[in-house]
Amino acid sequence: MKLSTELLKASMGLVDGKSYRTLTRHHEGVLYAFYRSLDGERRRMRFGGAVSDESIARHCDGIDWRSTLVIAFGSAFRLDAVAVNVRIDGRRVENATVANTDGEHAVPTLLRLSAVASGDLFVAQRMLVSLDGAGFLLRHLREIGSTVVRDDYAEFDVTSLSAGADAVDERVSRAHTAERAISCG
Repeated sequence: MKLSTELLKASMGLVDGKSYRTLTRHHEGVLYAFYRSLDGERRRMRFGGAVSDESIARHCDGIDWRSTLVIAFGSAFRLDAVAVNVRIDGRRVENATVANTDGEHAVPTLLRLSAVASGDLFVAQRMLVSLDGAGFLLRHLREIGSTVVRDDYAEFDVTSLSAGADAVDERVSRAHTAERAISCG
């Protein structure tokens, strides 16, 4: 699977200018604004504790974009969910996925796109996903392939990414359709 193709497929049928896309270092401001918009619980899930806006700014400034891939869901200037994927070594990628309340339905697709990117771009065999405060991610990972739970993270076997992931896409598509119906009033 190619990430570019999967991004296009995941974005088909979305409304209000929303899409799944990758971010570059030129998008640091949008990423910073997204992290600042997170409530305290979601900041704790993403960063492992309470963090200040200044700490978030330092984090965004310190991203090594040569070994990091950020996949986002949202519009051009407002993100609703983000998956940050960092190469640890030649075999493993670390994933941190978080969403605000408007982007919770995008999390399963972001996890799947991250798994595709782990294999396609990073040529990794494993994707490590932190479960600290985010145990619900485990269910989504198990729906798309083989996952083993370690101490406080899940280890996803990228080579097991299944065709069953299409069922996740179908469920997300239904959620987007329901969202469109609500926004149409």
